[in-house]
Amino acid sequence: MGFWDWLSPKPKSVVETDLIWLTKTAKLAGLAVEVKSGGPCLVLAHFPSTLREVQEAFTAIGLDGERIDGQIKATEFLNNPQPGTTFALVQHLQFDEPKDATEGEPVRIFVVERHFLRVQDDRVLQFAESLGRPVGVMFFLAMDEPLMRKFAGDWVSNVLRNLGQKETEALKSAMVERRVKAAQAKFAEQARPDEAAESPEDWLDQNGVG
Repeated sequence: MGFWDWLSPKPKSVVETDLIWLTKTAKLAGLAVEVKSGGPCLVLAHFPSTLREVQEAFTAIGLDGERIDGQIKATEFLNNPQPGTTFALVQHLQFDEPKDATEGEPVRIFVVERHFLRVQDDRVLQFAESLGRPVGVMFFLAMDEPLMRKFAGDWVSNVLRNLGQKETEALKSAMVERRVKAAQAKFAEQARPDEAAESPEDWLDQNGVG
């Protein structure tokens, strides 16, 4: 049974999953596999540089899609579904009140990074909850990205490799997820008021934690 098969038998509410990869390259490859495995999907990023990076990586392997730069309202998203892959920034999501999941085509949402602030990740979940459909939200993380390096460092990657973690495999770890949440809470305490940034590195500099 594939990851998305649970969506078919009966409607469910939003299911959130984190996939953790050793490297960004492996993460993008894993994302491409997930995108190819099903029908239409929404690929989101918090930062413009990340979204461009994903689009370029997909184009290189012949996996194209449409980018939406304007607001994406939950109702319009369902009433005007886009075939294939849709790329967008999280900041453009517009959500309504949460709705109970009803019968309908499952929605697949892939978020290619965690933000430094949990409240930004929560925007994705609020959008998903307002769709009124069974939704799977999958966050993709890599150990060599700024957020993970801030609290984990290279030693965690080395430990995982020594334990047999392969670069082509994703890790699902409740412990790492808790560490990510704890790190995001610390960023929320230390950072200046959140501002839009071009890249994760720029966000760290702009918010005084670079």
